[in-house]
Amino acid sequence: MDNNLLVEKIENELNEKTEGEVYRDQFEENDESNITIAKKFDSGVDISVESKPTIPRFYFPKGCPLNKNIKKEIDEQLNKIETLFKNNGNYLNEQEFWQVTEECKLPRYISSTLFKKAGGEPDDISQLKVTYEGFKKVWIELKKNNFDMDSLIFSILKPMNREKYRGKEDYLLQEDFFIVINDVVQYHPGLEFLSNMPIFQNRYIETVISRLFYSKPRNWNERMTLNEFRKVKFTDKLINLQDEDDDINVNRDIFSYKHFYVIYCKFWELDKDHDMKINRNELAKYDQFSMTPIMIDRVIEGYGKVTSNDGEVLKSGWRDKIEDYKLNNNQLKTDNFSSLQEELRNSNIKNKNMILSNITKNYNKEDDPNIMLYKDFIWFILSAEDKGTTQAIEYWFRCLDLDGDGVISIFEIEQFWIEQYQRMIEWRTVDIWSFNDFLCYLLDMIQPENKNIITLADLKRSKNTVLFFDMLFDIKKYEMHLRCMDPLFREANEVWIVEGISSDNINIDEEEKKIKLEGWEKFAERTYEQLAYEEMQAQQYQLSCQNYQIQKGKLVDTSYRHRRNSILEEDPFGPEIIDDFLEDDEEYSIYSGEEGEEEMNFASLNQNNSNIINRNSNFDNYKDIEEKTKNLKI
Repeated sequence: MDNNLLVEKIENELNEKTEGEVYRDQFEENDESNITIAKKFDSGVDISVESKPTIPRFYFPKGCPLNKNIKKEIDEQLNKIETLFKNNGNYLNEQEFWQVTEECKLPRYISSTLFKKAGGEPDDISQLKVTYEGFKKVWIELKKNNFDMDSLIFSILKPMNREKYRGKEDYLLQEDFFIVINDVVQYHPGLEFLSNMPIFQNRYIETVISRLFYSKPRNWNERMTLNEFRKVKFTDKLINLQDEDDDINVNRDIFSYKHFYVIYCKFWELDKDHDMKINRNELAKYDQFSMTPIMIDRVIEGYGKVTSNDGEVLKSGWRDKIEDYKLNNNQLKTDNFSSLQEELRNSNIKNKNMILSNITKNYNKEDDPNIMLYKDFIWFILSAEDKGTTQAIEYWFRCLDLDGDGVISIFEIEQFWIEQYQRMIEWRTVDIWSFNDFLCYLLDMIQPENKNIITLADLKRSKNTVLFFDMLFDIKKYEMHLRCMDPLFREANEVWIVEGISSDNINIDEEEKKIKLEGWEKFAERTYEQLAYEEMQAQQYQLSCQNYQIQKGKLVDTSYRHRRNSILEEDPFGPEIIDDFLEDDEEYSIYSGEEGEEEMNFASLNQNNSNIINRNSNFDNYKDIEEKTKNLKI
């Protein structure tokens, strides 16, 4: 019995030895595959590091270095650039540096930024000169860490000593783009007419930068990361701007002068005192008082975009600040706006213009701490005229969320419906909704996941978000939605342009290139045409006045013009006002008497009579002409 057990034990040991040799031979054969063999008495879990395959790097935030001979490429670039420096006395100023930018294969309008970085980033670069050694040091550092165009331009724009934010310093601010957009203004052929208008240049730069930061993801954050820089495609916009012809309006992006002109003119119409600040009274007049007062309040208080008042961010509401102001001055706490709203609701005025004028509040700029600057108005008009974009949805959602809990409740919808309901009654252009029907229709349009609240995700997912916003606070655009139900009106309301060709050179035969404009582009194109037509009419009027004076042989004295305007209540006809009293063969002249008293001499030629009738009309006896003026039809 013992012998049998001994034999079995020996056979088991021989089997184990044989299997071990086989595994060892397989390991030696597959040594290159980095596979190890676990012993039989192990748990069966392979915990060795060598058994796991190496995963290659797949994430390159600053671009993938595809070119292995990058050092050779940099050396070739530097040799050509060194020749440029030697040909210019080893120094280059700002106007000469564009040749270096061209050799670096960068957009033309990055030249001043790269020049400033190579010169040590001084505040004033007008007298700066850069050496080859200074540029070489900066360029090698840039190329060593950035491997694509977006990352390279981002690093060029970012200052060297950027203050860290949350432990990171890779971000751009609005002032970092100023020098680039200024290069566009100075050197683009399509903006040459702005060379003698520095105010318009600054406004154009401010508009472009504000629109750039408005279009980025998380636009409420004033810092632009590299990922956001890629998504706004600023590099592609610069390249397209450089490749296009002299017409800057060919591109319908942030650099379009048409878009800037529309935004600035709309702001200028509201800003009556032209101090580049708008209060709630002036903002309420936008689009013929189309927005409800409560929404104007939310916008002017900075809930859509944090509004800055001379650099100070206003975080609290305007009512609290007004109450504090009155309390400090021992004045009574009264909410004039609430009382005016109540008065408006109880009024029964038939004239729509009178109602809209009463909607504005009795707050002056000195009393109202909340104002809207030009850069804040850019956000407002972009969001108001194109409510379907992601940025606009977030803008209006923050305004509709009265309590700031991240959702739009039924109570908040009711607050906006109360004012919109009154406007439906007064405007008499849309059907009047009861609150229950109004609420059911809104919920059916949006189809929220929770029937009691509407979230930001629900609005972004829905295709009826624009109509949802217009029904709540923009009655004029809601009326436009109803009118567009008519196919004929909808077709007449469309705006088509030829892509890549300016509006002045549209070729109607190129049907394949015609595109339909929507949203902001549609509004900007139509408004620009309207503004251009009005300006053309004004120029023709002035030209006709000058031609009239030239044809009569003598120019009208400016002193006479001032005195006549003081006598007449209005002067809608300019110099042509006198022409209406003259026959076809009459002529007149203005002169100053010996005693300084202005008189008007008329010489009337009557073809039937050979006698010349001389008439002298003194300004003191001008009542008869004034009466005739009032009877004229414009």
